[in-house]
Amino acid sequence: LIDYLLNEFIPIVDDLRVYSENMLSNLEKNQGLLHSQQVISGLIAKDMPRETANQLVEKYTRLARDQSRSFKDLLQADEQISALLSPAELDDCFDLKHQLKHIDNIFARLGLIN
Repeated sequence: LIDYLLNEFIPIVDDLRVYSENMLSNLEKNQGLLHSQQVISGLIAKDMPRETANQLVEKYTRLARDQSRSFKDLLQADEQISALLSPAELDDCFDLKHQLKHIDNIFARLGLIN
């Protein structure tokens, strides 16, 4: 069964086309919600209790989603968050490098790069 599935999968991978511009566009459609965990981690690193950070970020993720507003803009407007995270630190939370930091290792393990 595994041999059959792999043989069926090979043509899919061989013909795979990646459109990085479309991928980035799709990531941006979520109003920045992808970065919520990184914001929580940043707040915890600044000594905010985990539960408080979770509740605060959850409030703004819900608001951003329900009102189609920028998650980052909502966070910047919050006094509690801006007191702990500078604009540069918040920008860093929204950097895709955090989500992609292991990508080369993953690709190497899959034999996709040397």
